[in-house]
Amino acid sequence: MAMTASIRSVEGPAAGAPLRTLHVDIEGGWGGSSRSLYELIRRFDRDRIAPLVAHRESGPVEARYAAIGVPTARVPEIGSYVPRARKALRNLVASVPRLRRLDAAADALAGLARSHRADLVHLNYEGLFLLAGKLKRRTGLPMAIHCRAHLPESRWGRWVARTVAREADHVFFISPKEKARFEALVGDSAVPREVVWNIAPPLVAPNAKHTVPEAIYLGSIDPEKGTDRLIDIAAALQSADAPPLLIAVYGRARAQPSSLESLRRRVAAARLGDRTAFRGPTAEPQLWPSRKTLRLP
Repeated sequence: MAMTASIRSVEGPAAGAPLRTLHVDIEGGWGGSSRSLYELIRRFDRDRIAPLVAHRESGPVEARYAAIGVPTARVPEIGSYVPRARKALRNLVASVPRLRRLDAAADALAGLARSHRADLVHLNYEGLFLLAGKLKRRTGLPMAIHCRAHLPESRWGRWVARTVAREADHVFFISPKEKARFEALVGDSAVPREVVWNIAPPLVAPNAKHTVPEAIYLGSIDPEKGTDRLIDIAAALQSADAPPLLIAVYGRARAQPSSLESLRRRVAAARLGDRTAFRGPTAEPQLWPSRKTLRLP
């Protein structure tokens, strides 16, 4: 259902009025892209920008944004896909159930844009490229897309990059590395683009109570992330009778829920419990020295 006619803001805000923005997030505060968006938005001059954040996952962003007076809305239908260098087709097939809900996501987001009287849509992840066109046709609003992944040099990577270049009115990158790969994939494209470095949260002092040094992993516990190599490292440290070092793994298995249990079995079978700990996802990765974690069922 098209909602373009009722949106006042295609031509931009009235003189003196704040720019009204709709930001689309996938992680709800559990991942780096979501946290980066929060750090960006909390620095907005609210006299000049009035943001609304739509997110797929429930998570810590809801409370964080509420604390700074930014409205949020959960849209569970939001689907995303970014190809990996290996098994891109398999990853796409695994994403199909969520991608089949893109029309519902686009309708819901267009409704939010209408009620918020949005002037601009910001997709916080290039994995939303399939949603971009649907949402743009429903709203007619200018769109910025944030590119955070290093896309593979393949037909799959070209598909993502060229779709982004076609649908976006402006593209942001988190470093020159992602920008250079995007430009290599899109070829001749005039879409405006620039690098906006991720903003880091304030530094937190380490917890001096720890008696065993820790090496920290923060991220998804899935095969394509190579988290199984952490167990190899723990085994090598054990075999070499190395000084105490605990590999603390923070995160959850997203693509393959069974991968976490597989790693746990490996740790138990090799008696690596003194070298490896699985602590679940954490809402505050900068606080890992204090071991304040939030675990999901």
